[in-house]
Amino acid sequence: MPTYALPDKLEPRMSTRRGGERPAAADEPRPAERKAAAAERREPPPATPPSRLPPPKRARLEGEAEGNAAAAAAAAATAVGRPPCLSLPQPLLPIIPIAGGGADWRDGPCETAAFRGPMAIALCADGALLVADADNRRVRKIHRVEGAAAEVKAEVKAEVKAEVKAEVKAEEKAEVKAEEKKEVKVEEKAEEKAEEKKEEEKKAEERAEEKEEEKKEEEKKAEEKGEEGVAAAASGGEEEKEGEEESKGVKGEGEAKAAKGEGEAEAAEEAPASAPPQRKSDYSRVSTLAGSGAAGCHDGPAHTATFFDPAGLAVSPTGVVFVSDAGSHTIRQISPSGEVTTLAGNGKPGNADGKGSAAQFSFPYGIALAPDGQLYVADSANHKVRVVSPNGEVKTLAGNGSPGYRDGSSHNAMFSHPTGIAVDADGTIFVTDRGNHRIRKVTSKGTVSTLAGSGQNFVQDGKGVAASFSWPNSITLDANSRGPLYVSDTFTFRIRKIARDGTTKTIAIGEAPVTGAPKREDDDNRTNTLLSLALDAPNNYIYVAEQSNNCIRRVSIDVPGVYQRGS
Repeated sequence: MPTYALPDKLEPRMSTRRGGERPAAADEPRPAERKAAAAERREPPPATPPSRLPPPKRARLEGEAEGNAAAAAAAAATAVGRPPCLSLPQPLLPIIPIAGGGADWRDGPCETAAFRGPMAIALCADGALLVADADNRRVRKIHRVEGAAAEVKAEVKAEVKAEVKAEVKAEEKAEVKAEEKKEVKVEEKAEEKAEEKKEEEKKAEERAEEKEEEKKEEEKKAEEKGEEGVAAAASGGEEEKEGEEESKGVKGEGEAKAAKGEGEAEAAEEAPASAPPQRKSDYSRVSTLAGSGAAGCHDGPAHTATFFDPAGLAVSPTGVVFVSDAGSHTIRQISPSGEVTTLAGNGKPGNADGKGSAAQFSFPYGIALAPDGQLYVADSANHKVRVVSPNGEVKTLAGNGSPGYRDGSSHNAMFSHPTGIAVDADGTIFVTDRGNHRIRKVTSKGTVSTLAGSGQNFVQDGKGVAASFSWPNSITLDANSRGPLYVSDTFTFRIRKIARDGTTKTIAIGEAPVTGAPKREDDDNRTNTLLSLALDAPNNYIYVAEQSNNCIRRVSIDVPGVYQRGS
């Protein structure tokens, strides 16, 4: 159970609890400028943008255009102290508070639980949420309502039952129609037989009349023959009546059956299929999964282990939780039984590759677990993408270690404070290159390209380099499909959707406010610092960890009439 010493001096980071401000980057609004601009607009002064990242000193970006209109607008907007945004149509997507709302550490019901600076969020296989509660130096868990899984199963059963009922009714309706056709044919045959009998009866009467005329001379015989003729006529009449009754009987029975069939068909059409019940809130309470609250890098049981600014989370199919502990420059893991161990890193900042404690990181932030068990790390202050094998072997996948912007092969490529990272089922890695205001794409062999972003600190939708971002932070995707990516644009309070061809669209949450909802009860469809995102693809939700609001919220990304996930 190793315990690593922490460095005497950490790189500057933002913390409302520990005091101090990080220096602003060259093109990032400074607090004084923001306050002055806010005073001119007669708005309350905005809080300094919260971020724990080492401040990117923005160097000149390779390929950056001179005289660009977007760049000019960005510079002008920065001068007045707020991130520049084009006027874009912004549908306000439904936002549901899940837990938190005050800067504190408190477990318990979601309504009263408290976080302090939540930095990352991840979704477990059972639907529970994990939160890297950075300023509390703990990993928290938001539990689903007991029986929520049963409720979901009940919903599925109700849907299946409704579908089966609809299919049965459709089959019954088809059978009724077939029966109706049969009955119509029976009626037609009955009418044909009745007509044939009428013709036979008519011929019989004509023959009887001929016989009467021939035998008039002999009255006695004529009377006898007449009686026979009358009897024959009477017999013919009875046959005619019987034929009519038989015809009527067949026809009446057919009509009755047809009427019955029509009634069943109408009943089948009118009977509504039972609609599935409305989904209820899935979460009930918050607990502490691991961390004593003290700052450090001590391994051991969950309640005694220590963290120093947990900043990234990933969960394996077996329930192992991986944590990027930015302040201690390590990658930790929490077993299903709650035992905390260090997978890689030795507590000291550095950029060495190697196995276990021989490897070094410098403020690792986002992490993503690939299907093959490899863990990808956005090693922010090293400006690299690293990969950690299940046995703790660390290698550099892309980035030469210097801040800048350059696409290309593994060690020739350059990043500037990569922060968020995601990997799909094909092994393709996507990175939010925060200091470059771009979204980068990395192959499994380390070749780097730019998926979207002009490099300007600007907010504009478009395709590829026509789109612009402002300090993109977190990125999430559905690892089981080649669907879109979702990115948090931190200081403009927006969620951006990026198609695989680089087409970028803003889907939430409205124009950048000076401050969003200060409390979770003030649900104004706004948010401060969309720091971390987690996609629940089957249910069309994005879960958001809001650092400055100290809360967890949920955004629906498939709302008929407002926004469709596939659009």
